[in-house]
Amino acid sequence: MFMLAAGAGVAMYLHAPIPIETGIAASVLAPGLLVALARQLPMWFSAAVAALFGLLYGYAHGLELPESAPAVAYAAGFFAATAARISPALRWVLRRAGISRCPGSWA
Repeated sequence: MFMLAAGAGVAMYLHAPIPIETGIAASVLAPGLLVALARQLPMWFSAAVAALFGLLYGYAHGLELPESAPAVAYAAGFFAATAARISPALRWVLRRAGISRCPGSWA
């Protein structure tokens, strides 16, 4: 998902049209509805939906790029902030699942 969000930022930089507001609204409503209905979906489907939402969020953040800011520095800041935010949560989830180490990651 993280890489798709990065790809979406690039797509935004290249001015590819994507329906952002509708997608972000769906990214809030769809998981909430699934939790309310106690639905469990196949992992591949959940991962695909999460990736799509990551794409939309990355695109939206790319739209926020100030004209005066260097795009690489702006993207590096988002990557660093996202990694710092996700890493502790990922570590907690993996440990709850009984996975003490995940090859190739910080967790």
